Amino acid sequence: MGTPSTTLSIHHTHSTGGRMRLGIAVGSACLDLALMHGDTVLASSKCPTTGLLTSDLRTSLDSLPHLREYPVDSITVSAGWLTDAVRAGLGLAPIAALRLTQSGGHALGPFTGWPAALRAAVDCGSAVLTGGHDLAMRQLAPLDNDAIARFATTAAARGARGIAITASSSPAAPEHELVAAGIISSQVPGLPITLSHEIAGLGLLERENTALLNAALRPLAERSIDELRDVLNDYGLTAPLMFARHDATLCNAERLRRFPVTALESGAAVALRGAAVLAGTNRAMVMEIGARSSRIGFVENGRPLLTRHSEGMQVPGLRVALQLPRTLSTPIGGARTIDCRTGELLDAHNPPVSIGGGPSETVFDAAVFLGLATAPNRVQMSALAARKAVRTATEQLRRLAAGVAGDRTPIVVVGPAADLGPAITGLDVTLPDHASCAPAIGAAMAEPAAEVERVVVTGNRTDLDRSLTLATEQAMAGVISAGADPAGVEVTESSATHISYLPGSVFRLRVRATGRIEQSGGRR
Repeated sequence: MGTPSTTLSIHHTHSTGGRMRLGIAVGSACLDLALMHGDTVLASSKCPTTGLLTSDLRTSLDSLPHLREYPVDSITVSAGWLTDAVRAGLGLAPIAALRLTQSGGHALGPFTGWPAALRAAVDCGSAVLTGGHDLAMRQLAPLDNDAIARFATTAAARGARGIAITASSSPAAPEHELVAAGIISSQVPGLPITLSHEIAGLGLLERENTALLNAALRPLAERSIDELRDVLNDYGLTAPLMFARHDATLCNAERLRRFPVTALESGAAVALRGAAVLAGTNRAMVMEIGARSSRIGFVENGRPLLTRHSEGMQVPGLRVALQLPRTLSTPIGGARTIDCRTGELLDAHNPPVSIGGGPSETVFDAAVFLGLATAPNRVQMSALAARKAVRTATEQLRRLAAGVAGDRTPIVVVGPAADLGPAITGLDVTLPDHASCAPAIGAAMAEPAAEVERVVVTGNRTDLDRSLTLATEQAMAGVISAGADPAGVEVTESSATHISYLPGSVFRLRVRATGRIEQSGGRR
């Protein structure tokens, strides 16, 4: 797969009609495009990436010259480069952390437990000052306004390009975060500020980590959004620009500028969603066979199965307060290098640039040699070595699936090396058309959503109902601001759970609203 792979066809999945959507999925090895009309794939393309976002996008768009003939209504991008930036600790901005809590209230300071390389890339200083509330919204300690002002001045002098503010129980009582933000803005006008209560849940450390990552990603997100717009405009694609989130829903570009952390692991989420669309099912076990690794995830009710709120999530080696796709992975992919004389799999840490066409022979090359994958055969090896390489790789993939399949069979296989799927023995595998471009298809099919989660103290049922109504209104406003048509917004989840370990009537509210992308003319 060293050159663009393009498919122009009509492929019915399970219905026709609807908007014309373009999905763009930028991964670490490939950039996928998919043009959808309703649930029908009109065209798809897969190109290897070089690490140059705008150049890669132009190459992909050039591979679909007929794209200009279609009135595209919406464009959704899975911004895999944001996840790659966090994993590699590259392209992130230096930031400072401000935590507001009671004096001596937490032994672990900001950035504690971060991977060393990631912390070195972003840590521009931190402070733990008095402030915050408990879950009953009682103030833990007053703010030290002078100390906050000094912190802001020091952070700016050290080169911080953003600040993340995290106060104890701010999802229930955000006042101290808001006041601190005002003080910092008056001291250092224009410095971007992330408030933890706007993007994450209740646990302080996970919420703080999420806010810090968000602050570090903002300059990269802003720059890349502008670059994407310029390229798309050059190709006459002026439909609303949307971005996939961690749960395979989407938000508009302006919201991603403020909250880029919500795009982490969007690639996994849209791959799962795309696999379900291609297989015509709302419930599936999905294996994505990639270039450098492979993973298994699940789809329930047409949506990726996510981690529970209580589980937190590792990104990477770092607990964050986001519900990300629940996946299992293995370092086996189509780009795994092999010894073409013996068929042995070689070091996983130095894969070629793409699954085929790089300087070294790969598992995918062996599959092509054996006729298991459709691509130009570029290597010579013995059939014995090729069979051994494919057998070893697919056995590891089989073990990945063993024990988790349950009744979610058959397994839907997608990804750039999806052609390896049918070679996995002992599994009932479905390989749908356009499997290699499932992430772009999932991105194209994403819809806006918004969640509101908070803790409230209520005196009676009337107060609780009023608080739940307010949360519902905020969730509906959030999904509209994410790009949804106001006429199509609906509440899909609403709950008020009593927190029994706290005294009094303390409830955790959670509301989720979803919608459809607002109709657009598509081109100027």
